[in-house]
Amino acid sequence: MKYDMIVIGGGPGGKACSMEAAGRGLKVALVEKGGSGGAPISKGYIPMKIMLDEIIKNKAGNNPVNPAESLKTLGIRMQKAKEGWESSLERAGVKIYYGEAEIISEQEVRVVADGETTALTGENLVVATGSEPSSPMALQLDESRGIISYKDVLSGKWLNVKDVVILGGNIEGCEFATLFKKMGAAVRILEQGDGIMPMCDPDQAQFLKEEFEKQGIEVKTNSTLTQCQYNEEGKLEVICKNTADETSQKLLTDALLVTGASNPVLPRGIEKLELVWGENNRIKVNEYMETSQKGVYAIGDVIGGITSANAAILEGKTAAGSIAGEKVPVSYKGMSYVCFTDPQLSGVGLRESDARERQLNYRVKKGYFSENMRALSLGYEKGFVKILVDADKQTILGMHFAGDNIAELIPIGVLACHQDIPVKVIKDLPLAHPTMTEIIKEAL
Repeated sequence: MKYDMIVIGGGPGGKACSMEAAGRGLKVALVEKGGSGGAPISKGYIPMKIMLDEIIKNKAGNNPVNPAESLKTLGIRMQKAKEGWESSLERAGVKIYYGEAEIISEQEVRVVADGETTALTGENLVVATGSEPSSPMALQLDESRGIISYKDVLSGKWLNVKDVVILGGNIEGCEFATLFKKMGAAVRILEQGDGIMPMCDPDQAQFLKEEFEKQGIEVKTNSTLTQCQYNEEGKLEVICKNTADETSQKLLTDALLVTGASNPVLPRGIEKLELVWGENNRIKVNEYMETSQKGVYAIGDVIGGITSANAAILEGKTAAGSIAGEKVPVSYKGMSYVCFTDPQLSGVGLRESDARERQLNYRVKKGYFSENMRALSLGYEKGFVKILVDADKQTILGMHFAGDNIAELIPIGVLACHQDIPVKVIKDLPLAHPTMTEIIKEAL
C-alpha cells in the first residue's frame, strides 16, 4: 500500500500528526505495536489518571479503596479510551496497522503482526515511537528485587505494598506518591534538588510539599541514592545521602519506584537511515521536525527536549504541516503542565524565578480559593492562582495554580500567554458566576 505519510507510533504525538495530515487531505498510515492508543493508554499516563481519579473519589465518599475494584474500573475505562482513540483516527480517514514496524528505507516500512507481513510505502516517514522508563544511575530496574518503574505499578501487582520509597520529586514521582498514599502505603520521596517539582513556581512546590507532609508523605530533599540492596529479612535497604550536611540514612522499604528517566524507543531498521544523533541517543531535528534524512521526520520523546504529551502533540502537528507544504517552525510558547497530585498543580509561562533572572519589570497578582464562591461551595478552601504580569506591556507572563480540581482552569492561562492577551481583556471577560474561573479575574 502506498501513502503520502507513514507514522510509526500511536501515542499522542503520532495520533495528532496523523489526524492533522489526514485533515489536510493526505493519505496516512499509522503503525502501532502496542494496541489502540499505544503506551500512554495501555500502560502510561492515562491509566495513572484513571486510578488517581477513582481512588480520590472513593476517599471523598469515605469509601475504602479496594485494589481489585480499582483495577476493574481501570480496565473498563481503558477499553473505552482505546475505542475512542481508534474511532477518532478512523473517522479522520487514517488507516491503522497493528504490529511491529521495521524500516526498510526512508520510504518503505514492513509491518509484522501474528506472523503476517504487510509492506507499506510512503513519500514521508514520521518516527513517533516514544520512550521507556530507565534508571537515572547505575541502579538497574529489577521488579524481582522491588526496584520498579511506573509500568510495574500500573500492572496492579504493587498496589498493595505497605511502604514505598520514590526516587524523584518530579511530576511522575509526586503523582505516584499521591496514588500510593491513597492506597494506604507509607511514602517517602527522595529528591536530589532543594525542592520537589522543580518545573513549577516555587510557591506551588512549597504548597504541595506542605500538603504532602500533612498527609504523612515524607519529603527528603537534597537526597541522593547511594546504595540499594536486600537485607537478611528480605527488606529492601535504601541508603540515601543528604548533600547539604553529608549525613547518610538507611531506609527499609518494600519497593523503590524509580522515576524521571527514560530511554528512546527506536523502531527496528532505523540504522538504515542517514540520521544525525544528539545526546542520549535522541534523533536531531530542525524547527520543522525534519531529520537529516530527506522525507524523514521525528517527534516526541525520541527527539528529547520537552518530554511531555502536549509537546509531542505540537510537534506532530508541526511535522504534518511541513509534509503538507505549509512549513511553520514549532513554537513552545504557552506550553502548559498539569500535575494530578492531591492537591493538583498546573501552570503556564514564566515562573517568578524566571522573571527575576531575566530582570523583567513584573508584578505578582494572587487569587485565593478562600475568596472564590464556587471553590467554597465545593469545599475547596485551600488553593490559589499566582499570576505574573508584565508591568510595561500589561500582558500575562505566567499563570500558576495550586489546589483541588484546577487542571481545567489552565486553558485561560494558555490562551493569555500564547496570544499575549492584555490584562484588561481578561478582566473584562463576562465569565459565568459562580465558577472557579473567576479566581483569575479576582486575582487581576
